[in-house]
Amino acid sequence: MKKHILVLTYSQTGQTDDIAGQIIKPFLDSDNFEIHYEKLKPKVPYPFPWSGLEFFDAFPETVQEVPMELQADTIPEHVKWDLILVGYQPWFLSVCRPVNSFLQSEKAKQIFNGTPVVTFLGCRNMFVNAQEKMKRRLHGLNARLVGQIALVDKSANLVSLVTILAWMLKGVREGFLGIFPRSGVSEQETMGAEKFGRIIRNRLELGNYEGMQDELLAEGAMEIKPSLLIMESRGAKNFRFWARFVSAKGGSGNPARFGRLRLFMVILPSAIVILTPITTILKWIVSMVKRKHLLAEAEYYKSIRFRGYDL
Repeated sequence: MKKHILVLTYSQTGQTDDIAGQIIKPFLDSDNFEIHYEKLKPKVPYPFPWSGLEFFDAFPETVQEVPMELQADTIPEHVKWDLILVGYQPWFLSVCRPVNSFLQSEKAKQIFNGTPVVTFLGCRNMFVNAQEKMKRRLHGLNARLVGQIALVDKSANLVSLVTILAWMLKGVREGFLGIFPRSGVSEQETMGAEKFGRIIRNRLELGNYEGMQDELLAEGAMEIKPSLLIMESRGAKNFRFWARFVSAKGGSGNPARFGRLRLFMVILPSAIVILTPITTILKWIVSMVKRKHLLAEAEYYKSIRFRGYDL
């Protein structure tokens, strides 16, 4: 009997879809698998490249997990999915809004209930808070999270900040200003995602996912730097404050909030640049003092366990 697999993604730049293409490769050489690939699309598409204001205007509703209207999906009705693969990006330390919106839909309640799920993402370097929000959504849908994969840009923090902004705001991924490296997940790591697909296929055929996350981790599916947990935790709290502050002046696209958005546009990059040397020292000190605690936290976040609250 054929196994039915749903691949659900949202990708502006194509990076997430490139990763998805590698993960599903091991399934394509067999008639035992029926794959439906669903690319989520907002009713009003996001631009790419973004303007600076458009980019930051997506911030409050993303952090506050406000659902948006999506185009009608083409997911077949009355199919019992054997596995769902969900590909997304972290936006502002949260699940990108199109994917989060679908997870809040009536359709999601139907198809995720009791279904094994593997999540995968590609991002700059921080994804823990977003993945914890993803876990919470899946838990609320009664889905079975059986695996998670996170591929990141391996460049230094400030370097990747410059390259991701060049990619998002100017559409330049390669060699920005002739001196910066390629932005995003490396081509080698993207191509290497096929090995995760082989593990997932084997487990699907066995009908047993126990211990699969450990197999994925052994192949490099996720790396968490304890020092980044400190920065991400502080960032998530600040983002919640700024999201409330901006949205108090109206919803997405409302000119009344543009002044607050422009203030945030200046403060966020400036704070990262100014505070990175300071936080590097503080992170080192805290990492030494709380090393065991941070290592334990990192191990939890690499697991598929759910404990009911965000980072």
